[in-house]
Amino acid sequence: MKKVTIFLTLFATIPLFAQPIFTENDLPKIGYEAKFVSDTTDTIIVNLGNSGGPQTWDFSRKILGDTNTLKVIKPEGTPVVDSFPDAKVVYYMTGALFDTIQGKQWQYYNPTSSKMNLLGDYTNIGDTMLIYHDYDPDRVNSVFPLKMGASWDNAYETNDTLDKNGLIISERTTVAHSKVDAWGEVIVPAGRFKALRIVTYDTTIAKMTFLVPLTPDTIEKIKYQWIAADLGPVMLIESKDGETNPSFDTASLYMALVKNNGIQENYAPILTSMLKVKDSRVFLNLAHSEYVRLEIFDVSGNKTAILHNSALSAGEHSLKIPKLIPGVYFVKMTTPTCSRAAKFIVLN
Repeated sequence: MKKVTIFLTLFATIPLFAQPIFTENDLPKIGYEAKFVSDTTDTIIVNLGNSGGPQTWDFSRKILGDTNTLKVIKPEGTPVVDSFPDAKVVYYMTGALFDTIQGKQWQYYNPTSSKMNLLGDYTNIGDTMLIYHDYDPDRVNSVFPLKMGASWDNAYETNDTLDKNGLIISERTTVAHSKVDAWGEVIVPAGRFKALRIVTYDTTIAKMTFLVPLTPDTIEKIKYQWIAADLGPVMLIESKDGETNPSFDTASLYMALVKNNGIQENYAPILTSMLKVKDSRVFLNLAHSEYVRLEIFDVSGNKTAILHNSALSAGEHSLKIPKLIPGVYFVKMTTPTCSRAAKFIVLN
């Protein structure tokens, strides 16, 4: 009998799940609450990864900065609900809404089967500055189904009186193009989530009037946000002004989900399934029942055997390794939620 010697128990952990495709039913439900922490220091170093997928982004580092909260609530009883009778849900946000200025904002949405419409918003900053927007046409927050390649455009204007005496007036014209350009697993302080990445190219011409009109300012930014089913945004990264390279590595804003009241295990890929080789057998422990494919490859990458290729129940399983010539081999386990590999050596 040939002897099988374990060389490396866990060789690789690779998120290998189907590309997420989100519909209207995957939007955060009324009652959802989330907390974000943002870093707005001058030099935030980021690694955005690439377009496409699957890939993994790790944004789990400790963040020291301002805290923002998000609550998904019913429109009834909110400040300007009468202005938006078609609103089905409101996103209520508190915290540092504008740099470090504390405030409250109510966003009024009307999701349909084809898109998420932002009808308007109402912002209260410091209990003295009130800003009201009624978007006509409605701003498109996303399209459905939300998947790789989906894209949409927005063009809108806002005119705001920023002080009670009417002396400070802000006019902003914004053109934005958004696209789902990548997918995979995103890791933030709140946990691991299957996510789609949206990139937005945003150009705003801002005009400020303080007694007399000031010189207009053009602001160009690239924004990335990671969206998870039933949770909405879990991560936001924004470039510095004037950035033209979509692979920028220094950002102006880094905002991560640090806490929520969602049941995270429903959204994250199951990463607790285990694989190991011992005494001429392959042992696996599945976190839940799912389809499993077990294959053996030699050191050159040639497939030498298929041990299993069907569904297995949750729990422990073992399969005997077939007779192999002496050499180095890898056994690979693939499921819809993950991939595992272990390296072993067959001796004489």
